[in-house]
Amino acid sequence: MNRFALAILTLAIALGGPASAQTFYRVAPDFQNPHVVGGEVSADGKIILGTGFTARRIAAGEYRVVFSNGLFPDGCPVMTVTDASDTESPATPEVYHQYSACSLVFYVIFFIPGSYGAFDQSFQFVAVGTSR
Repeated sequence: MNRFALAILTLAIALGGPASAQTFYRVAPDFQNPHVVGGEVSADGKIILGTGFTARRIAAGEYRVVFSNGLFPDGCPVMTVTDASDTESPATPEVYHQYSACSLVFYVIFFIPGSYGAFDQSFQFVAVGTSR
């Protein structure tokens, strides 16, 4: 079921995008021609779905996702992550850039609030940026 979630989300964005884009442009007029990339990464850092990026597990529960040069040429992408596991209490993702707020490199860490350490987790993501 999780494998279809990405396809459903992409379809919802494609079909709902024109209707909601008008409202979004009023809030952020500089965000033109959005480009969307989605994917799924396994708990061991291998790409399950998607293209235009690389992914690898760098430590327990820590992953590095790098988007291809030219994929978001006119702006900095933003990325959201959700777990793709079948657990009842999945770890919480944190997404960040290590060196710059504007980068094609994202780091994802999964943790359980109130505990120490990170936990391996398969995940899905959607990144949005601008392209012309």
